[in-house]
Amino acid sequence: MTLDTAEKQKLIESHQVHATDTGSVEVQVAMLSERISKLSDHLQGNIHDYASRQGLLKMIGKRKRLLSYIKSKNPKNYQDLIKKIGIKQKTSLKRLLFDKQNPSSVINCFAKARENIRLARTAVTLEVWNAINSSFYEFSTYASARYTTKNLLEIIDIVKRLVNTIRGTIVNTQLLNDGFDFLTVGTYFERSDFTARLIDVKYYILLPSSDYVGSANDQIQWGMLLRSISSYWAYNWAYGTNEYSYSRIIDFKKFKKFVARNRQSPEDAVEIDKPIMIGWYINDEGEQQLSLIHI
Repeated sequence: MTLDTAEKQKLIESHQVHATDTGSVEVQVAMLSERISKLSDHLQGNIHDYASRQGLLKMIGKRKRLLSYIKSKNPKNYQDLIKKIGIKQKTSLKRLLFDKQNPSSVINCFAKARENIRLARTAVTLEVWNAINSSFYEFSTYASARYTTKNLLEIIDIVKRLVNTIRGTIVNTQLLNDGFDFLTVGTYFERSDFTARLIDVKYYILLPSSDYVGSANDQIQWGMLLRSISSYWAYNWAYGTNEYSYSRIIDFKKFKKFVARNRQSPEDAVEIDKPIMIGWYINDEGEQQLSLIHI
């Protein structure tokens, strides 16, 4: 979304740092913020406009770099600018995890899952209900504690343990009927959606520019992304390397998995199109072998 001459002039007059200023960092941030606001409104009614969505992510990334520059040079000017433009500060850890007023907080997700299962109590096993109910109450006990960013890894590990407990109980105890299929579809739908969002953020916000593709910085970010979606070791096992390329990772996350001809090593694998889950297990002789589960 472009700005007309009148809109640009108004923004320049409101944010210029001197009388002849037409392109200072402050003015650029103001113009980018106005374009981001317009494009966000456009995407509210055009959710399938993926080209505009990528453009929005690029603008957000550029604005973030400009704001970081201002903050490093003059923290007071930074605070005044974001207040004037109306840019929200970073979301606090408490809001993301424990804020009951935030519908997307972790504690609300547990609460909604518990309520949904309670309403469909006769459709789930006792073990599933106990797993979700106990997870909700266990995580609720942490809400009253004083957590800071220093405790972030500990909290994330707790959330992962509780979610994996719920997921494992569903897989191991639920009848494989339409209800189970519905839960499975929902799981993979959400997983694919958020994986796509992470890849967007990695390329259009975290990576400074396209010139960095293939660089050491790019490799580190790919490793972090794979860890964030619990795929780091699976990728290394599947490809036998910790060198990352976007084509391999996209191929890996699209479920083009590998079938081992003799189940001895990833090097003996052939590619198939049918989605499967892949993992290693130890056989009776104590050797590692590739385990495959069709999904």
